[in-house]
Amino acid sequence: MTKTTTMLWLAAGLILTLAAPSRAQTPPPTQTPTQPPPAKTKPSDSNSALPTKNLFVDINGGVQAASHSISTTATPTIYDETATISSSQKTGSGGLFDFGIGYRVWRDLAVAVGFSTTSNKSDAQVSATIPSPFVTDSPKTSTASVSGLKRSERAVNVMAVWTRPISQKMDAALVLGPSFIKVIQGVPSVTVIDGTQDVTVTSQDQSKTTVGFLFGGDISYLFNPRYGVGAIVRYTVAKVDLPAVSGVTAGGFQIGGGFRLRF
Repeated sequence: MTKTTTMLWLAAGLILTLAAPSRAQTPPPTQTPTQPPPAKTKPSDSNSALPTKNLFVDINGGVQAASHSISTTATPTIYDETATISSSQKTGSGGLFDFGIGYRVWRDLAVAVGFSTTSNKSDAQVSATIPSPFVTDSPKTSTASVSGLKRSERAVNVMAVWTRPISQKMDAALVLGPSFIKVIQGVPSVTVIDGTQDVTVTSQDQSKTTVGFLFGGDISYLFNPRYGVGAIVRYTVAKVDLPAVSGVTAGGFQIGGGFRLRF
């Protein structure tokens, strides 16, 4: 189990612990024989400490703390011999923007749809072994680097949200569901100069959409029944096959915070 996953499970466990009901029930007022029994009221459909709001909007900013390695290898035929072109790069963390809207469907259970996006840049190292156009078995190996390769992920998340109160103004929630992620990755593109063993290296964007799984937690503090702030801790698991390389890891550990709106 990676450190990132361990951190997420610890955070989720803390949320569950805090969300456990702990508020004492207020004893009913003492009735005198002359007082009529109080009218029965319909119990609330939710355990929320504040007046129930069915519609909610969450807006977050943060970071996706992820590290993905990408390696490519190609063996094209050049000058009637086999050439070998390989590259390696490592992508890092990037800024995160997250927006979600949801609706309470039953008691403390809600369904929500969210959109998140993150991006970063990385450098790649390239090695190209090119045969000679004049002499057999006389390859030449060249190395090069290309910088500023951009990677972006745009995800649509469909989530089940289970919320429990922590205090009079705080709620904790667990979220999980599928994540539909479009990965756009810049990779090196190597071109052999005609009649030589020299190469030029540029960048090329490749994209593909995949389906992953998102789970995590959310803590919200409401200043009043309509407005508040909150924090998120999530983890997205996904892999995507790009034209140049398969099994590229997408998603990762996400942490952030922002505004909470209730209607």
